[in-house]
Amino acid sequence: TADDRWRWLHFVNRTVEVLQDRYAAAIDVVLRRRWLTIGVVAVVLVGSLVLVPRVGSEFLPSSDEGMIRVNVRMPRGTPLADTNRVIQQLEGFSAGIPEVHSVDATVGSGGTESGRIGVQLVDLDQRDRSTEDIVGELRAFAESVPGANITVRATGVMMMGTGSGSPVDVQLRGDDMDLLQETANRLLDVLAEIPGVQEPRTSFTEGQPEIRLQIDRDRASDYGVSVSQVASTVRTAVSGTTVTQYRTGGEEIGVLVQLGEYWRQNPTDVENIPISTPRGFIPLKELGSLERGEGPVSISRSERSRVVSVSAQVAGRDLGSVNRDVQTAVGAFPMPFGVQASFGGEDEQMQESFGQLSLALLLGVVLVYMILASQFESLLQPLAIMITLPFAVIGVIGGLLAFGVNFSLVSFIGAIMLAGIVVNNAIVLIDYVNQMRAEGMNRHDALVEAGRVRLRPILMTTLTTVLAMVPLAFSQGDGSEMQQPIAVVVMGGLITSTLLTLFVLPVFYSLFDGFGARVMQLLGQTSKAGKVDGHA
Repeated sequence: TADDRWRWLHFVNRTVEVLQDRYAAAIDVVLRRRWLTIGVVAVVLVGSLVLVPRVGSEFLPSSDEGMIRVNVRMPRGTPLADTNRVIQQLEGFSAGIPEVHSVDATVGSGGTESGRIGVQLVDLDQRDRSTEDIVGELRAFAESVPGANITVRATGVMMMGTGSGSPVDVQLRGDDMDLLQETANRLLDVLAEIPGVQEPRTSFTEGQPEIRLQIDRDRASDYGVSVSQVASTVRTAVSGTTVTQYRTGGEEIGVLVQLGEYWRQNPTDVENIPISTPRGFIPLKELGSLERGEGPVSISRSERSRVVSVSAQVAGRDLGSVNRDVQTAVGAFPMPFGVQASFGGEDEQMQESFGQLSLALLLGVVLVYMILASQFESLLQPLAIMITLPFAVIGVIGGLLAFGVNFSLVSFIGAIMLAGIVVNNAIVLIDYVNQMRAEGMNRHDALVEAGRVRLRPILMTTLTTVLAMVPLAFSQGDGSEMQQPIAVVVMGGLITSTLLTLFVLPVFYSLFDGFGARVMQLLGQTSKAGKVDGHA
């Protein structure tokens, strides 16, 4: 009813008036104990900074989209039927998980020894376990499958475009491929012992089997043929060469010259390929020999050196803490001469992004200071206003710890937003202080009166912003992981910065104003002394 609404409004108005009177009394107390107030706030700030190592860090928040990819790689040359049996094992186990909605499998798309399984879970509100929990269950089962190299990873649309590379990626550079492979295998065992490291592996893959032809150049010269002629003949016989085009009905069909399959089925047949020489045809084995070997599937290079990567997934811990342990382990690892280690993957992307955002944050702070200095026509008053910026860190750290949110790229964006928001309350307070002093009120009384009058608009602006962030901070729906960090950072930082604005800002304003008055007094005395000396 109208009476109920009136009573409610009267209650709220009376409550705010009581808060205004008590806050004015509190300002009077802190202004009389300025250094004690600063000391207490400094202790709280240092205490919050001590908690920074307990705040996890990551490149981007993990988004639970219910999509899992399982990649299977069998030993080189594995028949398609054997690969298919492993895929069927994984497919059957995945289909038996209660949270799984659908499973699709592909075998042989990258060769007879490879396969892939895509697992789609039910919606987040229909299951009690997260995607990472189910990924862990699939990994545990994959470890029981013998002879298969299996990787399990959560995927999704939100994870696309976040850059290439694994969460953990150590790149070994050198010129000796055998030494790189040996070092990577030893480092693999070291990383596997670090908590949170899952599925460690190297980028070195088993080479493709091949037959190499070693030509005796002296014998080839005796027969009057060059190495290129021999290579061309063997290539035509084994792989075939298109020698001309057959035109019919407006179409061109390539004519391929090649030995029949019967004559090139095994190395013995290849050794008997006839080679034309000035002395007549001779078998290939007269000019050289065939050797079995393996050729690399791919060769990676960086800074003109060969590279082998040791990579891994992360589970159960945040990316920042795991990579710190990895860097410590690599630093203590006895790296052989000729091998250098560097770090890449998501950690490299995170450090690079944080560096760029740090510059953006610094630029934002400088721009805010310039605007305040021009509006207040003072260099010291903006410093008093912006001194509350570092104290917002207390709320940021507390919010991240309270909600269990890691500091990420999204959180950093929230911190940049916060830098522009937290100064609003300080501007409202200091502007009214200046108005009171312009009317002749002394500094102490102006601070007390401005605090009492401006408490209501400060509470209104803070509460509207904080309450608007509450749904995002507590949201549990799809995609909420990308929104929650911003809300948590803004809420925590704004709450603490508001409290500090109310109690600490008057103290700093008083100190800076007193300092400025003393400087002006000293400059005035110096100017008068100069005039007296000049007259004398």
